[in-house]
Amino acid sequence: MAPLFDQGVSLLFSTYGEEKHIEEFNILRDFPVNNFIGSRSLEYNLSLIPLEYDLEIAELLEADKEYILYGLDEILTQNHLTKIWQMI
Repeated sequence: MAPLFDQGVSLLFSTYGEEKHIEEFNILRDFPVNNFIGSRSLEYNLSLIPLEYDLEIAELLEADKEYILYGLDEILTQNHLTKIWQMI
């Protein structure tokens, strides 16, 4: 959820509310992060998780989308919500 809430490097901040910037936002780029687990690189920090560690990531369903994004449609545009769901 960091791209949603990480102050200063988030989707919301970095697109300045411009619909064109939101649509063009590359969700697969290596995001800078502020957690400093290993570095400021999200991709590098994720690579530090041992391969044998089982993260057990569940597949998301449409009902999950409704739950996760509930109420955000009152404060964000549909472009924001679409991009956020793509990130997740």
